[in-house]
Amino acid sequence: MVLQSARQAAVWAPLDSSNRYLEAKVLQAMGQGEEAFLVFGRVLQLRPINALYLQRAAGAAQDLDRRALAGSLFKSGTVLDRADPRRSKPYARWLIRQQQEEQAFVEIKRALELDPRQTRSFVDLMLLNGVPSIMMAQALPESAYAWLAYAHYLVEVKRFSAAERAFRKAMLLMPKEERPTYRAHWAYYKFLAKRERFEEAVAVIQKGIELFPDHVGLHSTAGRLYERQQINYRAIEEYRQALLLNPKLEWVRKRLERLEGGRL
Repeated sequence: MVLQSARQAAVWAPLDSSNRYLEAKVLQAMGQGEEAFLVFGRVLQLRPINALYLQRAAGAAQDLDRRALAGSLFKSGTVLDRADPRRSKPYARWLIRQQQEEQAFVEIKRALELDPRQTRSFVDLMLLNGVPSIMMAQALPESAYAWLAYAHYLVEVKRFSAAERAFRKAMLLMPKEERPTYRAHWAYYKFLAKRERFEEAVAVIQKGIELFPDHVGLHSTAGRLYERQQINYRAIEEYRQALLLNPKLEWVRKRLERLEGGRL
């Protein structure tokens, strides 16, 4: 029914590429690859400068094992719309499947430079296409947010040593970000605290405080960590600073009163 409707619409509006595009997608879903590829060709005759159409046509060519043509179409779609990092995904996937990982990493890095929020989706793409977790680092730009997302992924797959390196890289890059946040320091602190590495955790929090001296959560957390290590004078300093920033923190006030009163 959908196929028939798309074809009928194409008859009534022969210059409307969207109807032919729908027809091609339906044919592709039905497993009629040759016919779908021919219809994608007609779509591109109507709209040759359309990144989505180019890459869908590339997918149809790939289904028919026309590798060179598929690669050319994937690349054309990517180059045509560099501003949209999503356009790099099909081409990067194709490159990985052709065992051209280095070129794939170049494409992924370029996309993530535009939008590091896409890091996890590209990590998943690499994972699903057989790229080892450690090799994925080669596809990351110098972005704190990209490395932080990668670190979280490494924790999920229990590559803890690599995760630590990624957390530290994210912290190192954070001051260079246009809009830096405390998130990298906080995430690494949580990682360390979960493993009861409290001395290292407090050192990470202190580095965060150097960058974000007005962040009340970092000061109050530093206070708790120092208190846990029985470095009470430092805990008092941090709790006082937290209260200066936010006098409404009653739990901090109570802990400070206990420490100042000597009732531990």
